[in-house]
Amino acid sequence: MLLNTDEFIKILEKYASGHATEEEREIVDAYFDKQQLPSDLTPLSTAKTKSNLYRRIEGEMKEVKHIGPSYRSFYSIGIAASILLVIGLFIFLGYGPEPTMRTVQTRYGEKQEVLLPDGTFVMLNSGSSIQFPDQFQEGLREVVLEGEAFFRVHRDTSRPFRVKTQELTTEVLGTSFNINSFAEKDSITVSVATGKVMVKNSDGLKEILLPDHQLHYHKTTYAYRKSADESAIDAAWTSNTIYLNNIRLEEALYMLEKWFDVSIRLSDPSLADKKVIGKYRNPNLRQTMESLSFLLGIEFKEKSPSTYTVIPKTRLPM
Repeated sequence: MLLNTDEFIKILEKYASGHATEEEREIVDAYFDKQQLPSDLTPLSTAKTKSNLYRRIEGEMKEVKHIGPSYRSFYSIGIAASILLVIGLFIFLGYGPEPTMRTVQTRYGEKQEVLLPDGTFVMLNSGSSIQFPDQFQEGLREVVLEGEAFFRVHRDTSRPFRVKTQELTTEVLGTSFNINSFAEKDSITVSVATGKVMVKNSDGLKEILLPDHQLHYHKTTYAYRKSADESAIDAAWTSNTIYLNNIRLEEALYMLEKWFDVSIRLSDPSLADKKVIGKYRNPNLRQTMESLSFLLGIEFKEKSPSTYTVIPKTRLPM
């Protein structure tokens, strides 16, 4: 049933005076039931909250009976405003409808641009996901990231922008930065391109990062280190470039798996620690594997479509 404000006020008056019909009481009950309460409230605290609101409404409405008829209509408007204030406070304190959450997810081998409700630009890397509300609430903009993404945050000094990952929270006002936080990896890396970023966790970590600086955090040991001049390398993927900056072969193969949606295994664990340096712009899988084979003395054997094994390159007899 659709009601205008006057009709709803009349029903509230009847509710307070005890003259509301069963249907009218259900309308009032249904209104507050629609204001979804936080999941951490118990049924007892939920009932208590609603009971307090009803008593407040009843108290306000009963005052109308002591006002002369000529002023009653005018006074009812004031009472209506008071009721709306109570309802507004109810919603403001966190008892309003939960925002609708959206999730954008990329498969291996694909990337996706995402525009958030506040105008923030996000580039989501392969095998990643981001969750955000369809409308940010007052005072805070918060998203949840799994995997890797580059953010160009729309500046809003009244609403900090916060990215939550498994272990860390990254907070900014307006800047651009990259976060690498895949569940299967033992570390998280935050790299800043422009502006200033705060990185913190529940154990007391609180570090400020400036442009061209990064923070590397180990999930198991909780140790972290800050370094400079690597943010451009970390965000190279956003310009379709694979940048292998003196990293272990095992890590390089992990990058290739996500980039090209393939599976690559090492036949010999000792190959994992070989160091790799390379830069591949607009790469394709075949050329990248040929380059690594030449540089590292290895071979990529195709076992089945999209499945490869890395073996040491066979030396020809002299």
